Amino acid sequence: MASGLEFGYAYTSSLIDTSEERCPECDVAFYQPTTHPGARLPHAFIATQDGSHLSTHEVIASTGLTLFTADPQCWGATLAETPLTVPIAVVALSVPSNDHHAALIELFEVGDLGAVVVRPDGHVVWGTDIDVSAADRLLDFIERAWSGVYRTSVPNLQEAP
Repeated sequence: MASGLEFGYAYTSSLIDTSEERCPECDVAFYQPTTHPGARLPHAFIATQDGSHLSTHEVIASTGLTLFTADPQCWGATLAETPLTVPIAVVALSVPSNDHHAALIELFEVGDLGAVVVRPDGHVVWGTDIDVSAADRLLDFIERAWSGVYRTSVPNLQEAP
C-alpha cells in the first residue's frame, strides 16, 4: 500500500485552474483518490475504442491535454468546433462492464456529463461536474493558461486510444 506521500500530493500553478476550489489538504499517511485540480489523476481501467482495457494513465496524451468524460460525443463535438492553441485528446470513461460504471463515475467526481482535464504528467488541471455547457470556462482557461505552452497551430482534437 502506498502512502499519500507518493500518490496524494497536489499543488497549484498558473497551469492548474483552482478558480472553483482548491484541492483538499493531503494526508501523507492515507491516500484518498481525487480529481481536484492539482492532484494526480487516479488510476482506473477503462475500455478503449478497440475493446481493450487500459489504465487511465496509459491513455494520457504525451503532448497537450487529455479530457476524460463519460460524454465524449458532446465534449468532442464542442471542442472540434473551436480553434485551439493546445491539442486536446478526448477519452471516454467507459468500463468493460456496467457493473463498474458507477464506481468509475464516482472516482472521477464529475458525474455522467462533466469532464476532467489532465496534462501529460497525469496531473489534473481542470474539472467540472457540469455538462458541456461548461466548455466555455474550459476554453477560456486553456487560452489564458496554456496558449503560450504550444507555439504552433494544432489540430482541434488528437486521436485517443
